[in-house]
Parts: sequence; structure tokens; C-alpha cells
Amino acid sequence: MMKICASDPVKVEEILNSVKENYHKDQSEKPTTVLYSECISAYARSRHQNSSSKAMHLFDELIQLYESTGDPDFCPDSTLFGATINAICKSKSKGDAQLRNAIQLLDKMEKSFDDGIFDEGPNRYAYTSILSAVSQSKVSDSHVLAEDLLRRMNRRSRQVNDSSILPDGVAYTALIQTLARSSCPDKIDRAQKWFAEM
Repeated sequence: MMKICASDPVKVEEILNSVKENYHKDQSEKPTTVLYSECISAYARSRHQNSSSKAMHLFDELIQLYESTGDPDFCPDSTLFGATINAICKSKSKGDAQLRNAIQLLDKMEKSFDDGIFDEGPNRYAYTSILSAVSQSKVSDSHVLAEDLLRRMNRRSRQVNDSSILPDGVAYTALIQTLARSSCPDKIDRAQKWFAEM
């Protein structure tokens, strides 16, 4: 049903709320991580005015549900984090605060995985969602943020021995676009360096 209503995040959230009511009433249904991810993704796709705050509210709600029950069906995964980061990055407000929120969520995901709280760490999609948002932003230090994120992907890949996190063409392109739009005096040299690395 959620997939059928995917273009209308309000309807998708109504379905989630119905499942939550049944769970609290008699646990006949469960508002699993998959359902929360689907709802957050619907907000991200819609570019709804409040997509960022809605995504964060749903994300926090699921985290609290998992922490209070320990039920693995509520355990946050890379899909949930990726969907939430995507919703934040696609929100109409592309200012500094939104990007910092997305990066903080990425930090939290890495730390929770490293501490053994979550079974999955961030995937390439989570990093590239932020990189794409940075490339379209008007944040003054956008090129620094983008370069840091790309280095972080490389470092993280080595740290957890997971080549699927390594930057791909999408990540490098977002970084080069960010440099092209920046006022960095050596942006051409930097762009050529990253292009050669790609």
C-alpha cells in the first residue's frame, strides 16, 4: 500500500500511523524499520515543505522504539539512514544547517556501527546524497566539505574493509561540480587532481 501511495507522503504516513496504532493496541501489526524507511523516502521524493523535519521526527521515533524494546524489527539500518539523509539533503532549504544535520547523522551512523549498536554502517548512497546536496548548495566552504566527504569515503572504506563505500563517478562528479562553482583560487588544479584520481 505504501508503494502505491508513494507520491503522497501524507497518505504513506497515515498508513504508518495505522500500523503504529495496531501495534500499541494489540501488537497485531508492527511498524518495522522497512515501513519507516518507506515513509521517509516518500517525503524525500515529494520535496514536501517539511520533508526534513518529518524525516528527522520519524527517524528519532524509530530510534526510541528500538531503544525501548530492543526488537530487531525496529533496528535502524543503512536504508533508514540513507533515506533520512536523502530527505534532509533534498529539502527546499539547502542552507548550512541542513547540510550539517545530514553530516551529523552520518557521524552518528558511523559511530553506532563502530560501537556495535547497529549492524550496518553508512553505504555509498548516504555519502553521495550529501555530496550532491553540497554541490548544489551556496555554502561558503562547500568545496572543503565536499573534499572532506570524498576523503572520508576512502578512509572509511579502508577502515571497515568495504570497497562498496569507495567513491564512484557520481561522487567525484559532485565534488568537481562543487569546485567549479566555488571561489577557491586553485579550483582548477584541485579539480584536475580529483579527476585524475577518479
